[in-house]
Amino acid sequence: AVWGGKSINLGRLEVDDAYRSKAFTLKVENSAEGQLGEYSLWLEGEPIGTGQVGQQSRFLQGAVQMNVTELNAATGAEFTLIKLQRSTAINRIKSRLSVNEIGGEGAGTGMLRLTLTGKSQHEIRRSLNAVAETFLTQNVERQSAQAEQSLAFLEEQAPELRDQLNQAENSLNEYRVDSESIGLDSEAQAAITQFIELEQRLNELEFQEAELAQRFTASHPSYQALLRQKRFVQNDLNELNERVNQLPAAQQEIVRRTRDVEVTQAIYVNVLNKMQELQMARAGTVGNVRIIDEALVGGTIAPK
Repeated sequence: AVWGGKSINLGRLEVDDAYRSKAFTLKVENSAEGQLGEYSLWLEGEPIGTGQVGQQSRFLQGAVQMNVTELNAATGAEFTLIKLQRSTAINRIKSRLSVNEIGGEGAGTGMLRLTLTGKSQHEIRRSLNAVAETFLTQNVERQSAQAEQSLAFLEEQAPELRDQLNQAENSLNEYRVDSESIGLDSEAQAAITQFIELEQRLNELEFQEAELAQRFTASHPSYQALLRQKRFVQNDLNELNERVNQLPAAQQEIVRRTRDVEVTQAIYVNVLNKMQELQMARAGTVGNVRIIDEALVGGTIAPK
């Protein structure tokens, strides 16, 4: 706040709900040149403690916490501090804020002018810049929300895939130790290669389905098209399994165990790569909103 040459700047003012909307009085106790400055805090005519400029202070057993970062006023000066209810603060700004498209309604310029009225030029400039910055920040957050959700899905999958891979590798190694027939003929090797391709494709479709499920219901055309693709891939897997069943028993077992290792490993590596891509995409997300000008306070005093 700035008033009559006196000014105060609060880096923090936090109060419990019971003290919101209550008027605290801050009295300057020592403002000697070259010193940080000291103040006392009062509530309903009673002192509740003292603090020093630049330091975090606690009052009423921590129910009130504040940090006065700047205090420019003579000893004995008083300031009234009120922490409003959130809804009250929002409505007060809302009643003073107007947003209009430059060029008039329907002009399609894509540029907005924000106007805020009030008594204090300092407060108007700071509040209006804060509104613009918040709008920009939320726009970026919305842009990165999809990457955030996809990343969360993959972070759940990765530990499970790692465990599955360990189990598959142990199973294959045990079988190779117990069995003398560990070689793979060309037909068996071709089957494993096909398994890897089809399982990776199925995993990719499941990942896409998790993304679509965040935006559409299962009856949406895009969702239905993806489900059809999954059925086609699953049918190809079923046919491949039938062909493997025609192989000798020893070959079937080594094919299935080798398939489990190589397929799980390929999917696990793919998931790790996707996680890295999404982390980079999230870190580099840029919104489609730009702040063209900082708040400019007019020099004319209007009725409001």
